[in-house]
Amino acid sequence: MRILFLAPHLSTGGMPAFLLRRIQELKAYDNSNEIFVAEWTNYSDTFTVQKNKIKELVGESNYICLGQLDEEPETHFNNRIKLLDKCYEWSIDIIHIDEIPEGFDSFSPFPLELQKHLYDSNHPWRIVETCHNIWFEPNKMKKVQPDGFALVSPEHETRFKDLKVVKDLITFPHSLAPDVILRDREEILGNFGFRTTGEFHICTIGLWTPGKNQGYVIELARELYNKYGHTYQFHFIGNQAPNFAEYWQPLMNDLPPNCKIWGEREDTHNFLNMSDVMLFASTWECNPIVLAEAAAFNTKTMAYNLPQYGNQWTNKITHITGKVKEDAEALIKLCWNKKPRRFEIDGGALFAQKHIELYKNVAKRPTQRGALPEYVDQDYKIEVIDGIKFYNRSTQDCIVTFTDAKTGKEVYTTDLKPGFWASPAPTYFVNWQLDWTFKDGTTGTWKLDLSNKVANLWFGSSSLGDSLAFMEAVVAFKNAHNLAKVNLLTFKNWLFDWDYYNSLGIYSIQPNSKWPDAEIRFELGVHIKEVGEGEPWQPNRNPRDWRKIYLGDVASDILGLESIGEVRPKLAFKDLGRPTTNKYIVIATQSTAQAKYWNNPTGWQEIVDWHIKNGYSVYIASSEEDGYMGNFYPKGAHRLPSGLEEVANWIRHSEYFIGISSGLSWLAWSVDAPVVLISGFTPEICEFTDKTLRIINKSVCNSCWEWDHFDKNNWHWCPAHAGTKRQFECTKTITAIDVINKIQTWTK
Repeated sequence: MRILFLAPHLSTGGMPAFLLRRIQELKAYDNSNEIFVAEWTNYSDTFTVQKNKIKELVGESNYICLGQLDEEPETHFNNRIKLLDKCYEWSIDIIHIDEIPEGFDSFSPFPLELQKHLYDSNHPWRIVETCHNIWFEPNKMKKVQPDGFALVSPEHETRFKDLKVVKDLITFPHSLAPDVILRDREEILGNFGFRTTGEFHICTIGLWTPGKNQGYVIELARELYNKYGHTYQFHFIGNQAPNFAEYWQPLMNDLPPNCKIWGEREDTHNFLNMSDVMLFASTWECNPIVLAEAAAFNTKTMAYNLPQYGNQWTNKITHITGKVKEDAEALIKLCWNKKPRRFEIDGGALFAQKHIELYKNVAKRPTQRGALPEYVDQDYKIEVIDGIKFYNRSTQDCIVTFTDAKTGKEVYTTDLKPGFWASPAPTYFVNWQLDWTFKDGTTGTWKLDLSNKVANLWFGSSSLGDSLAFMEAVVAFKNAHNLAKVNLLTFKNWLFDWDYYNSLGIYSIQPNSKWPDAEIRFELGVHIKEVGEGEPWQPNRNPRDWRKIYLGDVASDILGLESIGEVRPKLAFKDLGRPTTNKYIVIATQSTAQAKYWNNPTGWQEIVDWHIKNGYSVYIASSEEDGYMGNFYPKGAHRLPSGLEEVANWIRHSEYFIGISSGLSWLAWSVDAPVVLISGFTPEICEFTDKTLRIINKSVCNSCWEWDHFDKNNWHWCPAHAGTKRQFECTKTITAIDVINKIQTWTK
């Protein structure tokens, strides 16, 4: 057979890795089949480890790249139409598309008109598809039907069951790739310069993205380093692509010393072979290759047991819980467990044989491919996910206009070719009205109406303050639009009283869960560009400059609401009663940038001394270690336990809380404690005011958050006076006497 693999791209990732293994095993099994590869779009000339191996295996004459990123729609269309010519030139028998055509990336789509050309039943070839994601819903989204499916996940057996064509589940083999050369673990460690005894090695593999969740692995590494130093070494293998820099760059600024970043590697197998544990914290996977690769090396594995895996890994991996201390202890036990792990080896020969049998099966049957009847007359699709998109699913050009129905203002009008989509710039909520006209004169109108509908919302930030400040905007949004239900994903679901919010029709979604069906989905958060990449505020993502408004209004703005003001969220923390009969205060001295600190060198110590002298006990709520980033705790104050529920209870019953611009100050506000807030970093408008004594020195430089571009990658950022005696003068000039005098007046 002559087999053409069509891949959306061949930049480093799970899909190209799967394709590489397919080709390796097919060639090793029966080299009489001729293999060709077409790359739909070249994403990058940098991350090409798998692409280079694929081209070497099939030969340059059997490989074609059909286009580049950032092409004009017409060029994009014309370049890809060459695919049909190549299929005839190469006399292709089987086209195996390594992603659902309807699921190609939105910035490099597979236009419906081209799909219909390729899937026309008059062509001599057969088409097989593989889905590599878990978000695609074939019963709602499939437009064209292939002759067969090569499924890679048990989840897909259920998901694709209604499409009545040939299917086979062909998961990634639990065996070593043909090009892997096994070496002794001690030899690999020695070549890398590591000790062969006295240390444990943990590797994590994958592109740096929020879904891959390397940030959680770093938290575990930090937990173990703080207790055991370099005993547990963490190795991160995977490229750090520029389009995900917003995720991974901040993580690089505060890596614990037991973490090593290796980038993209050709020798991933060496890390699996030398590691005591492969730790895979991904929360958004289909059926990850790396679990099968670890199984091939009998490497002990710790990972989330996601629902889409079925039961294939349930008894073979140590399950991640998402709780740092619990997972750190489990990881230690796994490292020390010397019992060898044994898998049933699913060899590459069987993997290749199942592909050949599937191809032969579809080749001998009459073709069943073509446009699905339910989509023939469905000329458009409208999607509201962080903005709005209009998809032209017809075979003719159309003109579409996006209007803000609330103001009547026309926002965007464009011509749209078949198979392409259009979207206006705003990614926040707008009461959209869409009007369109097809080339044949057919017109249509659509208005966004959420009454009795479902919305999916998520907090893009894991910050404690953001989570607390945003919550009640979700309630206001639900009520404003008479929504039947809101599904909400936060990184701190455990903060909130879900019995209360469920009674309002708001339900929590876990980070590793699939999104329920909904009419819209929006991310709530501050969208800030990196320094040097333009203005920090992006008006298309946040309607107002978030540096100059109340933090809770960041969420209100994105949801198209008027300001809801300061409304405290309902927390899950119960009132545990007053923890001591002594008169006491709680302080929190640490934050996430030096500019947020009270930088008077003697301020905290004098505050503690004064309170103790006046009969108060003083407790510190901050969880960071003493000396964190050069900031030391005052003597005489007692450290509270790190559990947030207990901390909240101590704050709730304190005489008052003294803090800085940090999440714990927002927690104090949330539990209705009186708050003394010492700050020069942020203007008053950004933070709460109820039951709050705000202490700021307006006679010196202040409120730089409002007027400059905050550099989260520079811990010592001070935009006007860095490196001079005036650095951090906003809080350095606030004395303990200033604070004490104002507290005495405030509490009278």
